[in-house]
Amino acid sequence: MNRRTLLTRIGAVTAGVAIAGCLDDSAADAPGSDGEDDDTDNEDGDATENENSEDDGDGENDTDAEYDEGEEDVQSIADHRIETIGTASESDGETLTVVSEATVSFLEDTVEIHGTLQAPTPCFDAVFADVSLEYGHLSVIVELEEDEEADACVQVISEIEYEATISFELGVPESATVIHLDEQGEGTAAEATA
Repeated sequence: MNRRTLLTRIGAVTAGVAIAGCLDDSAADAPGSDGEDDDTDNEDGDATENENSEDDGDGENDTDAEYDEGEEDVQSIADHRIETIGTASESDGETLTVVSEATVSFLEDTVEIHGTLQAPTPCFDAVFADVSLEYGHLSVIVELEEDEEADACVQVISEIEYEATISFELGVPESATVIHLDEQGEGTAAEATA
């Protein structure tokens, strides 16, 4: 073998080895060539999808369900009424001291209130200004309303006596406050607990 033939064969072998190396590198760089990256991505995607799609099967939020159940048992006022049952006034030579006060009684399904207010004349009635129930506490405001049917009223310190009854659904409240609005101003006439 002469020198020229030997060099030609060595060059051919070297070129073949170089091409084979390039092909290996290209295959290694191709996406998903080792099969592991694709599997990992799919597993992560499935896990995220499963977490996002979790449901209890009834299509309702648990918090909303609890709120709805609680709403069924809300205590409420069924009825309320008030009546003036008596009046008293100062007479000649006698002084009347009026105490604006009330007492509260808790019964099975009702709350009864008995109270007195001070008026400038005996021609007034006791009426509700507000009756409200919130978080188991009853608030009652009683004020004076002039009796328009009265013929003539003498300007004299008078006591207006009243009785009020408030009935409830689902039992009576735990506590109550009665406020009077009369000639003595605004003040708390009673605070009571069941």
